[in-house]
Amino acid sequence: MDKDITYYDIQQIWKRWDSYNKPRGVDDTYRKVTKKLFQKIFDLLSIVGRVSRSTAIQLEQQAGQIVSESSLSCYYIGYELASGGIARDDGTTYLNAATEPIDAFVLRIVGMIVQSQFLGQEDGRRRAIEIAQLTGKAANDICILGINNFPKIRTA
Repeated sequence: MDKDITYYDIQQIWKRWDSYNKPRGVDDTYRKVTKKLFQKIFDLLSIVGRVSRSTAIQLEQQAGQIVSESSLSCYYIGYELASGGIARDDGTTYLNAATEPIDAFVLRIVGMIVQSQFLGQEDGRRRAIEIAQLTGKAANDICILGINNFPKIRTA
């Protein structure tokens, strides 16, 4: 692929597929897929709570929104792949773009915690890598769910 995938590209995929009803149970399924990811992010935010509880609460809300939006984007990328709208070889690039907001959020949180000296730099790096791996696995699993459910979609 010659071009970087932008937020706009992901939004176009979202717009294309958001008018279709998802099969029953999809939302619950991708919440289950992201449960471990959420837990790891909230573990980080509990450290932020030592600095400022109100900041931690705001960040929890942001985390929920970011992970939910990225998850739905990954699901719709599955539809896009199944429909032939993007080549299979480009799927990983699209998933990486869809989950970039999660990675950026986690790095920002880790940076805050390390700077506040509640977490060592090496421990922060380890946690960020662990979360990135969970993010990648969740993105892949949710995308596959979209691919598998593509034949079942229907218009609203």
